[in-house]
Amino acid sequence: MDGSEPKFPAQAHPQITVLVVSNAPAVGSCSYDNRRVKNLNRETEILQKLTSLIAVAFIGIAAVGLTTSQARAAPILDVVGGQLLGARNVSILGSLYDVEFKDGTCADLFDGCDEASDFTFTTVNSAHGAALALLNQVFLDDPLLGLFDADPELTQGCESIGVCISIIPYAAVGRNMFDARAAFNYYPPFDNLDQGDLLDRRNRESYDSDGDAFYTFALFSPANQDPEPAAIPEPASLFLFGAGLLGLAGVRRRRNRANVAPH
Repeated sequence: MDGSEPKFPAQAHPQITVLVVSNAPAVGSCSYDNRRVKNLNRETEILQKLTSLIAVAFIGIAAVGLTTSQARAAPILDVVGGQLLGARNVSILGSLYDVEFKDGTCADLFDGCDEASDFTFTTVNSAHGAALALLNQVFLDDPLLGLFDADPELTQGCESIGVCISIIPYAAVGRNMFDARAAFNYYPPFDNLDQGDLLDRRNRESYDSDGDAFYTFALFSPANQDPEPAAIPEPASLFLFGAGLLGLAGVRRRRNRANVAPH
């Protein structure tokens, strides 16, 4: 050996590659997500407005339905010159009737007053129901129209300040006679005597209420009702419709939120 240092082959240094991972989104992706967030906020605002509109509509329709039902429940009085001539839409045994107060004989006022078809009410019970309806729905004190309970002589055909008796024939009987119920409307302080009661049988031709200050005839007929108004949505139907809209909006909102979630 010549005493020189041994030579070793040069070692190759390994190549190191550094991969830098960044969480920062690309510029284009960030802009896209910002647009999605703005859309989500806009749809949230629209959803809130829609909820408010549905609530207002629900309250309004409920109020209209209540007002309509109340209006249908009250008879309409026919008053001319302070005199009560009759009424419309009087509720009797589940149906509506119009009534007129007139003087005369039963034969003249009820198409002969000699057979069942001449009368609107053909049983004692139905005629009794009509008499009670007059007392409870028509002979009332109204500060604007008149005091038809306190002052019985304001009813057409009656001229007594003490009582007005409205005759309601319901059957022809015997020879020239008729049966009837009547509404007895007494002036205060005898209101406790108000009642629907039977009358003695009377002659359909000779008895004339025009000569009797206490009596008048009540002529009933089925109410001439106006055409049915447009149907009002029921609260339950409106609620289901509103819930469906809110549900669809909620699904859309969840989808949009998922689309803008961090990647």
